[in-house]
Amino acid sequence: MVGLTPPIASDETEPSLDDWEDFVAEYLSHGPYMSSEPYPTDPPREEDLRYWLTSYLMGATFKDCSVMLRFPPGKVSPDWTFDNPHRDVSLPLMTAIDLDPKSMRRLQKWLDMDQEIVRNYADAVDEGRASGLCVDARVGCADGQIQKGQT
Repeated sequence: MVGLTPPIASDETEPSLDDWEDFVAEYLSHGPYMSSEPYPTDPPREEDLRYWLTSYLMGATFKDCSVMLRFPPGKVSPDWTFDNPHRDVSLPLMTAIDLDPKSMRRLQKWLDMDQEIVRNYADAVDEGRASGLCVDARVGCADGQIQKGQT
């Protein structure tokens, strides 16, 4: 296939459980990113490639999972607390399913899907079918609007 670019990370090994634990520890060591400025966009360094690929896979895993919420019967008391002494608390109120880690071999698929979602959303904003309202503080949109070129 002359002239075609191979899929992203197609030659990367799959993260082991230790790799995932190391990634989470490093991610948490950075602390929360809270700023009105966009996330730093320094030129990527080759030695950080594995971290960013693993980060993308973690994001793909969470985007693909399903969250099931259970609302037991009850009522809200006058002080706005949930009041139901007979509710079944033996079952979780929230369950996440389909949390299998995504594969490096399928990273290109996830990238293509993300790009399609962004394109469709940008088109919807341009056509007035979506507000373009910024809901992510890291985007850096002080006025609440996504700026042209940010999508």
